[in-house]
Amino acid sequence: MGRLIKISNSPNKFNFKGSLDERIAVEHFTQSINYSETVRVEKHVHDFCELVFLKSGLCEHTFKGITATLMSNDVLLVMPDQVHEYLFSEKIEIYNCQFFLDELHGVFLDIVNKLSLPNLRSSANEHANVNSAEIPQFLAPEQPPTLRFAPLNLQGIIHTSFSQASYLESLFKKIMTEQLNRPMRYMYVVKNSFEEVLIVLERIMTNQFKYDNEIPQKHKAIIEDVLQYIDTNYQNYLDFNQIASAQNLSPNYFRKIFSNYTGTSPITHLNRVRVLKAFELLRDYNCSISDVAAHVGIYDANYFPRLFKKFIGSPPSHFAQK
Repeated sequence: MGRLIKISNSPNKFNFKGSLDERIAVEHFTQSINYSETVRVEKHVHDFCELVFLKSGLCEHTFKGITATLMSNDVLLVMPDQVHEYLFSEKIEIYNCQFFLDELHGVFLDIVNKLSLPNLRSSANEHANVNSAEIPQFLAPEQPPTLRFAPLNLQGIIHTSFSQASYLESLFKKIMTEQLNRPMRYMYVVKNSFEEVLIVLERIMTNQFKYDNEIPQKHKAIIEDVLQYIDTNYQNYLDFNQIASAQNLSPNYFRKIFSNYTGTSPITHLNRVRVLKAFELLRDYNCSISDVAAHVGIYDANYFPRLFKKFIGSPPSHFAQK
């Protein structure tokens, strides 16, 4: 694994990054990490929400004994008073948005409930002490289908596309610019921009899981089996049309339920697994890039570096041991 650099001692309580008169704050964090080093933000808690947008890099987040991997353009929301930790093994770029729930009104508390870690989703109104019955009817959100997360994604990680991530980044930059320069009524702009961030993330998540209520449990069990199959056969050629047919499912229906269950398409999930395995090989062993690519099932020498950079944010040469 290499040398471990500790950012904080465990356990620790982190303080809000904004000024005393602000309830929403965004910080932009970048750090270059040598392939032989890892950086750990050890177990900590805070009394505010933390919305993490990993613009580039690789990060492992641990919560209640469950470790999940975030890659470039992934988003994660952590609720207040939850002990969690991070492990970074890459050149990383993060937008960390911290906010207090009492800054939000009912509609946006509902959004936070849907975006938060799955087993904490009911806690937003409790933290903010807001009675949703007091929300005027014309402001009340439509009741979307119940959103769920696959065991693959117990932490509720939201995968965003390049265009979605670019738009989110523009909103975070706008918030930071307003807070830095503090023009007239800047706090209204900050709040409106942050609420737009929440709406964008809600739309992404709702679209990813919109078919959940239509999928029989037996078909969800099939996806579980397929996920395990991918994890043990990622280095081989996988024909998802054949996999669907073997389960008596049409290719289109299989892709729909797979995307709903995982938040990504079958081929995107396969590529995430392959890139993560490739990163581990480059980090831990003295292997050539071409050998690593072949080991994870990618034989196109031009395609592998592009795919790797798409998910990690840096080319594989950044990690190849000299």
